[in-house]
This record gives sequence, C-alpha cells and structure tokens, in this order.
Amino acid sequence: MRRFLWSLVILSTLGCSNDDDVVVENESTSEFSSFTAITLDDEFIYQYNFSESSQTATSRNLTLELNIARQVEFVHEQQAVLGFYRERMVWIRNFETDNTTLFTDFVSPGNSERREGVVNDDTHIVLLYRFPENFDELRLRVINVTNNVISNIALGASTFAEAYLNDGKIVVTAQRENDTQLFLIDATTGEIVNEETLTNTTIRGLVFGTEDDFYLFDSVQMQYRYDINGMNRLNVTETNFFASPNTFYEVRGTKVYSSFDYQQPSLFINGPQIYDLETNEVQRIDIQNAYARYALENELTGELRNTDFTYDPNTDAWLCNYVLANNATETYGVFKLTNDGEIIGVIETERFVSRFLRVE
Repeated sequence: MRRFLWSLVILSTLGCSNDDDVVVENESTSEFSSFTAITLDDEFIYQYNFSESSQTATSRNLTLELNIARQVEFVHEQQAVLGFYRERMVWIRNFETDNTTLFTDFVSPGNSERREGVVNDDTHIVLLYRFPENFDELRLRVINVTNNVISNIALGASTFAEAYLNDGKIVVTAQRENDTQLFLIDATTGEIVNEETLTNTTIRGLVFGTEDDFYLFDSVQMQYRYDINGMNRLNVTETNFFASPNTFYEVRGTKVYSSFDYQQPSLFINGPQIYDLETNEVQRIDIQNAYARYALENELTGELRNTDFTYDPNTDAWLCNYVLANNATETYGVFKLTNDGEIIGVIETERFVSRFLRVE
C-alpha cells in the first residue's frame, strides 16, 4: 500500500546520526531482495539502498547531496516517486531513475487560493484548489514539470474532492451533496475526457488496475470498474474491501496489496492485507501478533513497534520496519514477514527506515 500524503513531524524523535554511506549487513539466514527506502531525522533526509547481491546496505544524505530541504510541509508518495512540498516549491525525486527536479512555483502567490489536495508523479503536479471569493467552485491545476505547461480546469460546485493520478490520466471524485461527480482528465492535454454522476453515492477510494482500468469503492461496499481511457463503466459488484482516500495502492495482477486498521488503542496502527479484485477474497496478516511472538521467542525487552511495510513480489513476503524502544535507547531494522504471519528474516539498521519506496 502506498499513502498519498504523510507527515514528517512525527518522525522528529528518530535517530540523528549524520554519517553518510552507512553500511549494514544482513546476518539472518533469509536473504532479502534489493529495496530502496527513505529515512528522516531532525536535520536530514536519507536514501537507504539495500543490495540483494551483497546483502548489505548504504545510505545517501539527500539534504546535503541534492539540497532537498528537511523542513517541508508534507510529502506525496507514489510508485517510487516522492514530492517534497514546501510553501510554493516542490522537489520531485524518482528513486527508480535517480532523477530529482525542483519546481519553484506550483501555486498562486499570497493567499489568493486554497489548496485542497495535491498529487504528483515525475512528470505532472495535480492540484485541487478553490478561490476564497467563490469557495464552492472546485478547480484543478495540471502542471507539466518538464515543459512548464499549465492547465486550469473548472470542475463546478462540490463540498469535498479527491484527485488520483496514474500514467497520464487523472480521476477526480467530487462530492455534491448526496452525489459523486466523476471526472476523467488527460494530464497531457489538460482536457476533460469524460464525466459521470453517481447519484446517492459517496466514493471512499480508488484503485488503478493493470488492464487499463480502475476501480471505485463506495461507502456501502460496492465496487465500480471503469476503463481508464474513456471512463466507460464495465461492471458493478459487491466488495469486502474498504478503500481509503489519499492512497495509491500497489496492484499485481488481480491482487491489491494494502492494509487494514487495528482497533485502537494499540502500538500498531495497521497491518498488511491482500485483496483479490476478482474473487473478492481478503487476507489479513497479523503483524501485531508476529511481532509479539518474535519478542517473546528472542527474549526482547521494551516495545517493538512498526510504522510501515511493503510487499516483496520476489519472495511473496512483506518487508516491515521496526523500532525496539527500551528505556532511553532505540534499535532499528527490517523484518521479512510471510503471508502466514511468520518473521523469517531480520536486518538491523543504523537509522530508522521511515518509508519503503521500491523493491527490485
């Protein structure tokens, strides 16, 4: 699962080592696939690269190397592309191609508009906004970061909206009282391709499929499938999947790799989940129980917690970060977790692995 926006403030208590090129070795019996992650401390943003061939890892200080500011408002994450947003600037980094672009002006100056939501990939920034003098009217700005072509589109009245971007296509779900207005927009041309009204329907989330399609999930557990090129509705079925807004889901074949929420209060916010779009089957992996068993079997003292995980298709397992807090000390690392809820590998890391970005 990939969340659209995530805060940097909650990570400010993590380790503050400033050393670059930290090498970490895998001393467990289970090998790990190559993966890229990001680490943040009070001062710096780090890129963490683990190599399958050597079973070692190194880190790069992106704040010093690429001048990416640590003090940013929020980060948008999508398919190994991060957008670091600060006031009117955004650093867009593609961790797969190793390219970073600084875009210095994606909003109007001053307080002339209110941002309602923003998403990006490595070629486009998509911004939902409103003008204070006409607050009911929703607008969309599409910015091509490679040639600075900007399109502004009026979407009409709405009370709440979400935007989703994938491979040059934008889907906007705009709530209008009890109805949802759907828009399909071409990011390259900035033109509305199609629109549709879903009466008496509230859309909770969206999943981009692998067959030139996408799926909408409403508040009464119905699933709507559309083609991505013309937004023609293909079918409507019941679903057991609870999609979340502001989320870009990883999909492989018919399976959606996502998360479920634990009942609170708990040290764990959510755990890994697999949903099959065709069979409507949901499999939940109890990461909370797996961590508790690992702590007991290895006689660990302190609190063992998790904040992020990602699916590894090479081994059909999950990579899960951990922090072991014991009085004033903290140790960090990555677990390999099977779909049966068993921890079969562990890597200790110098710094906390804040967010997984890609598995090779």
